[in-house]
Amino acid sequence: MAPGKRRSRKSKKKAFVKFELTLSGLLGLGVVCFCVFLWMFLLGIWSGQSLAPPAKYRPAGIGKGLSDTLKPKAQIKEDSGPGEQAVVAPVTGAAKKELSAIAKKKMVPRKSRPAPEPEEDPAFFAVQVGAFKDDKLAVKEVAVWEKKGYNSFSRPPTGDDDTYTRVYVGRFDSLDRARDKAGLIGRAEKIKPFVVLVPGE
Repeated sequence: MAPGKRRSRKSKKKAFVKFELTLSGLLGLGVVCFCVFLWMFLLGIWSGQSLAPPAKYRPAGIGKGLSDTLKPKAQIKEDSGPGEQAVVAPVTGAAKKELSAIAKKKMVPRKSRPAPEPEEDPAFFAVQVGAFKDDKLAVKEVAVWEKKGYNSFSRPPTGDDDTYTRVYVGRFDSLDRARDKAGLIGRAEKIKPFVVLVPGE
């Protein structure tokens, strides 16, 4: 009798499967599940976009028939008044060309940019060789220096307190070159010129 009881107990035991996962295995299973759900989501979006009808043929609202939704969009006349919309047939062919010509005529030209203001000449160094209260004497002095082969010019007085018209020789972008020229002029002409910074015109 005891052996029979043992057999009945053995037959009552149910078979089951047991899975054991480490932390890395659990993470791998999570990644696989995420990829599967992501693929299903993307596949659903793609199928929804490819199988759905185009936007212009979708029903605009409940209660409209299929014939109403399949009609092309109506166009609005340009001369319709405020608050009213005149429905016309779709524009094709010659009418389309006429409308494009009208639209081109009505286009407002872009505002032209204002012309840039002329920039002032930058300041430069020059050798001052004279200063005169009389403008005529200054003009004569400029002519004298030009006859000697120098690039000479004059500038009028710069302020109310200034009464002298100054005569200069040369235009130099560096102080060293202007000093060298002043030394040459001083030795050749037996005068004591000096270098000044002349503002641009």
